[in-house]
Amino acid sequence: MLATIVNSLAVILGGIIGLIFKKWIKKEYCDRVLKVIGISILAISIVGIVKAMISINDTHEMSSHYELLLIVCVAVGTLIGEVLKLDDHINHLVNKIESKFNKKTDIEATFSKGFISASLVACVGAMAIVGSINASLGDPSMLYLKSIIDFVTMIFLSATLGYGVLFSSISVFIYQGVITILGYFLGNFISEEFTLAFTALGYTLMLGIAFNFIVDTKIKIANTLPSIILLILYFVIKSFI
Repeated sequence: MLATIVNSLAVILGGIIGLIFKKWIKKEYCDRVLKVIGISILAISIVGIVKAMISINDTHEMSSHYELLLIVCVAVGTLIGEVLKLDDHINHLVNKIESKFNKKTDIEATFSKGFISASLVACVGAMAIVGSINASLGDPSMLYLKSIIDFVTMIFLSATLGYGVLFSSISVFIYQGVITILGYFLGNFISEEFTLAFTALGYTLMLGIAFNFIVDTKIKIANTLPSIILLILYFVIKSFI
């Protein structure tokens, strides 16, 4: 839970800084910082994948694992996500929720829009889900990296949308906390093989997030999320065989 608490505090701190310095913050600064963060995510993702998939035996020979499983889960899972149009449905839901607050007073609308927008930015995505599960398995690094991203993002969101952004920290704490707690309870049923395979998949999905920060071509990360379910199903079925 420590990583989730850190993430929630990062949202609050970023929001406060944005409110204090909103007169001097420009959008182009945000774009440049996020590109640099994207490069960092790329490097961390590659290291994470290598650590999860490559092992060295007593004779110092390297061997790799889970390549085929990873390819199948990502390819089939993304296909399912594309067919179901998960990313489009999520964006539609976000727009629908935000549109409901346009009828309120200016103060209420500003607070609601800030809270809803920041909550969705921080909670909807592969890093929140995979990072929380990884944290329950003993690897909080992804959530710490997400904390940095959320910190920077909330500075610019609060500068434009107001103090409602600060309260999105509650959403982050509850959402990621619940996922992490579920991971703890299921810990006794999780094998080392599953942990390594899941970590490799999580960092692979993070590569997509990195490319979205660095280049203009956007990968619809939400459409890749079914690959997580496929990986879980594979190990559930395997445990009964």
